[in-house]
Amino acid sequence: MAKMMREASALMSPPSRGNTGATPRYEWDAMYAWLTWFIFDKGVPASQTALVALVQDWFVQNSRSGEVPEESTIRKRLASLWRKLRGEEPV
Repeated sequence: MAKMMREASALMSPPSRGNTGATPRYEWDAMYAWLTWFIFDKGVPASQTALVALVQDWFVQNSRSGEVPEESTIRKRLASLWRKLRGEEPV
């Protein structure tokens, strides 16, 4: 189980950007952490549309600024993860 958690965490972790650059507009890191927990606890959603809706709901409930990424932005951010979860793309 620990190995699966490490592998899932690596899959969902966005690339490291170091300490330079602008502050992210949205809490992507917190969302990825929550999504890791969700998938291990509840399983992979039945469709990419369901995954996107789940993440969009997370942003609605957890956004400090009240701003939520567009559905198309979430879909783009999750596309590679979805393909990996479905076995359509190597890890």
